[in-house]
Amino acid sequence: MNEQQEMDKLEIEIKSLRKTIEELKKTEGTDIGRAQTYVSLAASLAKAKTFDKAKKYVALAQKELNEKVPAKVIVSKKIETIKSLVEEVEEIAPEVATQAKECIQNAEKGLDEDIDKSIKLADSAEEILTLEIIRYVKEQLVGYSSLLSRASKHGISTEKAEEATEKLNSALSSPVSAIVSAILECKTEIEKVKKELDAKMSSVVEQAEADELEAETGDKPELQDMIRQVATELSKVRSLGADVTEVEYLYNEAKNAFKKKKYVKAADILENCKVELKDIKEQFEKAKQKMALQALMKAQLLVGNAKAAGVVTEDTETTLKRAMEAFEEKDYQHASDLAGQAEYLAKKSMQDSEMLKSKIEEIKKKLERAKGAGLDVSYAEKFISMSKVEECKKIEQEGVMNADKAYTCMICRGSIKPGLRFIKCTCGKTFHDTCGSRLGECPSCQRKVAEVTRTVYDVAFDYLKKAEEILDTNLEDYDKTNEMVTQSRMFFSLCEKRNIVEEEEKELMKRIEETFANGKYRDTRENAEKIMEILVPKLKKNIEDELSSVEKYIETARSFGITHENSKEYL
Repeated sequence: MNEQQEMDKLEIEIKSLRKTIEELKKTEGTDIGRAQTYVSLAASLAKAKTFDKAKKYVALAQKELNEKVPAKVIVSKKIETIKSLVEEVEEIAPEVATQAKECIQNAEKGLDEDIDKSIKLADSAEEILTLEIIRYVKEQLVGYSSLLSRASKHGISTEKAEEATEKLNSALSSPVSAIVSAILECKTEIEKVKKELDAKMSSVVEQAEADELEAETGDKPELQDMIRQVATELSKVRSLGADVTEVEYLYNEAKNAFKKKKYVKAADILENCKVELKDIKEQFEKAKQKMALQALMKAQLLVGNAKAAGVVTEDTETTLKRAMEAFEEKDYQHASDLAGQAEYLAKKSMQDSEMLKSKIEEIKKKLERAKGAGLDVSYAEKFISMSKVEECKKIEQEGVMNADKAYTCMICRGSIKPGLRFIKCTCGKTFHDTCGSRLGECPSCQRKVAEVTRTVYDVAFDYLKKAEEILDTNLEDYDKTNEMVTQSRMFFSLCEKRNIVEEEEKELMKRIEETFANGKYRDTRENAEKIMEILVPKLKKNIEDELSSVEKYIETARSFGITHENSKEYL
């Protein structure tokens, strides 16, 4: 990611946080002052191009919001943001936003029922939208490249359009909103080029008309074969995904000329169709090859960086290998798709690796606190040890795999091409990983997709979750007991100073200290409740008796003429 892309990404994140903060200000009793400060610092550091520090303050702001603001509010704001992105994408390419739209609608519906599920659905919607818009852009870029090459051959200026396509290509590493802006800008420039190319094709028809006037007319039945050949080739090139609008226009003009028995005109136009189709095919293949090569190089770089950082990359490397094989076989579209998957897997693995490190540090702090309190941490330590990546690799994984042959997705009924990632449930049903993420469960056996798509990092997180649950339960138990013991000690000390502690209460306090030291917290709390039931009323009565004695003393003093107006209030 270059400097400008990093700046753009930070600006979008900061803008999103500011929007969230402004919305949260409307919620009564929400303390977001510190988060606001962090965002301001992040913005200043981003302007100064101190990106690493800016990212830290963005993360701190997000963490502060997560801690201070109810989870439902945070998720609700996230859903609104993603919905807005889905709407933007829908305006450009409705088919691209279909899955993400359905996913985010389900997230919104389930917000009041299961917030954890809503979070997962919102994350899935964002992930699906990102993958789909990137795939769409890559397909468009291939077509644009082919179009610009042809336009250039016809002497049309393509400089601005080429700059726009380069900017769009660079935006693929940016957030969805930045990609959408780049698409709109690129489409504007491409449309200008297409208009000029259409005009060039019109001139071809005009030239053919002029040739017809100079030629002798006659019966040319062989043109029928030529028309069929051009129609077949046109269909083939169109099926590649290339833009053949201009050639279709020429082809229709040729057919009209043939019907009017203007055979010379028809023949000239058909020859132009052949030349244009051949050129489109060549340029389109070159564009696909270039796009696939760029995708491969990008994926290789990411996988190399991930591997160097100690990230688990086995699945990613397998996908990348298949992409390289597809490239060697000149299946450039398949190679580009696989390289995109490898890039996504590498990024996800790196993200999971960082999250795992952060989680381990967080749990270690809890572990040290538990040790300091003298708690038994053996079970928690066992799970922490099991969460090591090398240990998790030993566990047999099921679920996500690369297709060795063509399958049918039982959710969308679409084809799962060989080499693409798909999910195979334990019940035997297969479906696209994106369809599985969107639905959240197997449509056949209703088993949760998360249960059959665990990666090495998912296994590690599961173990850490168990360790954290043990530590949280034990620390909560300890804190609650410690608070009760502290109160018991305080009241016991006050009663002891007033000489109102009996032997039975001393024995009870001794038992409290012993059971607390031995980690028998339930017994400790029971005894603490007993001693408080005895000491609190006793101390209260003692103080009341003492105050009564003082009041009598003051009254006696007054009867002897000794006055002190504020003595009673003071005492």
